Amino acid sequence: MRHASYGRRGELEPFRPFISKDTRVCNQPAKCRFLRFKTEVARLTFMQLVATGSIAALVAAATSRDGVALSCALAASANLIAAIHYRMIWTVRQEQADDEAARACDDVTVDNYRYSDWLVTLPIMTLDLFKLAGDVNGGVQPLPNVAVVNEYTLSAIMAVMVVFGTAYQRLSTGDLAVLNKPTSSLLSAACFLCAMAIFVFVLVALNQDLHIGSCAEHTSCTSARRAELRAEQIAVRVLSFVWCGYPVVSLVATLCSLWAGAGSKVSLFKDAAYGALDAASKGGLALFAALRLRS
Repeated sequence: MRHASYGRRGELEPFRPFISKDTRVCNQPAKCRFLRFKTEVARLTFMQLVATGSIAALVAAATSRDGVALSCALAASANLIAAIHYRMIWTVRQEQADDEAARACDDVTVDNYRYSDWLVTLPIMTLDLFKLAGDVNGGVQPLPNVAVVNEYTLSAIMAVMVVFGTAYQRLSTGDLAVLNKPTSSLLSAACFLCAMAIFVFVLVALNQDLHIGSCAEHTSCTSARRAELRAEQIAVRVLSFVWCGYPVVSLVATLCSLWAGAGSKVSLFKDAAYGALDAASKGGLALFAALRLRS
């Protein structure tokens, strides 16, 4: 029977994750399946982000249309930054630890990589989506009626949201969960509520007036162009609402960890769910930005 195996710690074998030069062999079939799946999730997400980021980067370099070029450049940077983090996650997952304590440490490391990824890429994606919303909205950006709020400030506060999300994760199930239980629970809940308040504010700002100033209000616009803009507005809405999956996954994973204890199944759920969300949100944004070249 063929078993998954892993090389020495710190030794990178990116294209041979299950071929060992060492004696660290997975000899438990059930555990072996978990390890293989988590490694494959990281590998496939990394490959997809490199592909979609490269497409957006090529379009940004080739087009002379400023709006399309900027949008593609922002999407490409978000995808390639995320790909770097997924390469690090892939390395951690293919060098799976042997005991429970070390595996828990690996899960904390992977979570830290995720949040450092989101801290950089989420503001970039927010800025790109607001600029895309303005382009598909007849040049009118859907912003709150507050003088000091623009797409740049909204993008910046998304980084603050990630900081609150990181604190929530570390206080609820991460390395700070060992603090006084009532205190850590209270701080964790406060951080989650602060993060959600920012998230809802930005999401509503992005979607509240997406129809205003659209091409449909201009008689000189053809019916084909109107239909195309409506489709692009729907795409912007879908790309923004995909983000709703992140707090849902985080909350479900936290509740499962508190109820049944952190384990391989919770770790597997987070890897698969976050991988799918990152692929859909970042990859989808890159492809949408690139495909707008033909409009």
